[in-house]
Amino acid sequence: MNKDLQDYYEAQIDMFQSKGWKDLIEHVTSAKMSTNDLKMIDSSDKFWYKKGECAFMDWILGWQDMVEEAYKQNLEE
Repeated sequence: MNKDLQDYYEAQIDMFQSKGWKDLIEHVTSAKMSTNDLKMIDSSDKFWYKKGECAFMDWILGWQDMVEEAYKQNLEE
């Protein structure tokens, strides 16, 4: 793995250990739980907006796993 890529992954992994990251994940998890409620959606525009919100929150919530898996795969190569 090249040095720049290794530095990138290691910086991401350091961030995942920080209190700020853990707080962000806690807030996004809480927000996602409230966003998943379909009872308040009364139009297709609101549905698509909520769908976009959920997609973005899923991306954030999955970022750590994606980075750690990619780092592991790159180390094995």
